[in-house]
Amino acid sequence: MTRLVAGDFEWGRVLGEGSYGEVVLARLKDPSPFPDWPTEFAVKKLSKRFILKEQSIMHRTGRDVQKQCFTEKNLLSKLSSPFIVSLFTTFTTTEELFYAISYQDQGDLRELLNEKGALEVNAARFYLAELFSALFYLHDNLVIHRDIKPENILLGKSESGVHLKLCDFATAKDVTTLKDGERASTFVGSAEYVSPELLGYDEEVGKYAVYESDLWAAASVVYFTLAGLPPFRAESEYLMYRKIETNDYSFPEGFHEEGKTLVKELLQLKPCERLGAGRNHSDIKNHPFFKEINWTDLHKQEPPTIRQYSDSIEEIFHEDPMTAAFEEFSVESNQASKTGESGEQISEVDDPTGLGIPTILSKAEFEKRLVSQRIDRKNKSNRWATFVDDDELIIKLGYMYKKRGLFSRKRMFLLTGGKIEKLPRLIYVDANSWEKKGEINLHGKIKVHQKSFSRFYIIDPSKGRDGRIYDLTDNNSNSDVPDAGAAQWIRKIQLVKEIYFSKPKV
Repeated sequence: MTRLVAGDFEWGRVLGEGSYGEVVLARLKDPSPFPDWPTEFAVKKLSKRFILKEQSIMHRTGRDVQKQCFTEKNLLSKLSSPFIVSLFTTFTTTEELFYAISYQDQGDLRELLNEKGALEVNAARFYLAELFSALFYLHDNLVIHRDIKPENILLGKSESGVHLKLCDFATAKDVTTLKDGERASTFVGSAEYVSPELLGYDEEVGKYAVYESDLWAAASVVYFTLAGLPPFRAESEYLMYRKIETNDYSFPEGFHEEGKTLVKELLQLKPCERLGAGRNHSDIKNHPFFKEINWTDLHKQEPPTIRQYSDSIEEIFHEDPMTAAFEEFSVESNQASKTGESGEQISEVDDPTGLGIPTILSKAEFEKRLVSQRIDRKNKSNRWATFVDDDELIIKLGYMYKKRGLFSRKRMFLLTGGKIEKLPRLIYVDANSWEKKGEINLHGKIKVHQKSFSRFYIIDPSKGRDGRIYDLTDNNSNSDVPDAGAAQWIRKIQLVKEIYFSKPKV
């Protein structure tokens, strides 16, 4: 392995931080001696002081941090797969250890799932096949990863498109270092993906990890990728571990059928009963979920487009007359109600049958309503005012269900507006935890697509990698009251879009 020093690199931004140190983007000052190397690296910097401190309390924590650091170095030095990050060089200073690893410029799978919720099945199938390919290679080379999770699955662009690489081998186990009959037994891994055997499900044998432990964790990643959340979820680690030990999970409505059978066959309590047990990789490769996968040279194939899951994905991306009709929406209301100076309908801010406060107000009216929302406890917007800026007015609010992957969560939505100088946004809040969960910044390219009387999509083509779809349902609307709920939200959002982004600002 080539030896370099810290001065040979130009140091860039921090890519991530951990308890041992940080990962920093770096570039060689003179790459000419290394024509086969990439131009950029993710350099893991490990604090020697922290490592020594952890070693001094190893008798309490059970963590041999020094061993973990050298395990990662030794394993990455001998492993070579297109589905695993590469280690190019290591070096030290008086204070730190440095590992220069291949840089993946598209983040990790967890970030992607946080953005998309769940992936459309063709993309999910391809990247899951790459994940299993990484595991097949590791297991054939007598290595158990022991910490398979979306955060350790990196994505990076190559000539053929975005591909996957597995990282973080600090807690991996080289099976060749075990004595005859010995098993890896140290408790490592992440709570949502830990296998029952490592929790001591088999009381006679005790806690241990085997190749099949990686398959259990991979099954949880399959579930997460197709549904938007991991299969085992609880309010505490203890309760989560109880669910894992009893295999207590369920599938949400709409879960891909072949994906469901794959997860079921992998999430078996006994390691020997899991699909692919005994390193029988063909059992997984031949599963119906992967029937469209050509396992040869996956890393050279062009991946499917990464899109978030929707039960009407083609309808969304291939616009139909309904969408076009909403794009041509007229701001006229068919309701006989009070109107403002611009002729826009006025209603209570939380009225599901109305448009709320006018989108644009006079300065005096704006200030009057703003003060009322901030200090008048009888004002229906008052309790939500802490979630908007001091100069933002809530012009419509209401509860809707926001679907993430296959799971729906009740959220309070706050639409801001009232003056042309302040761009509008749609903020959503978890009223139970009293926590802001996110926001949709409205702009001219936003589209609204009605799915049913109560359900609609807000499509932001500029959000994230390839756009984002917000799947919303307002239960105030149904076939009996077609002009309430979702219909009013659609009208209001289109009205905001027309006023703010279709006309010159005055």
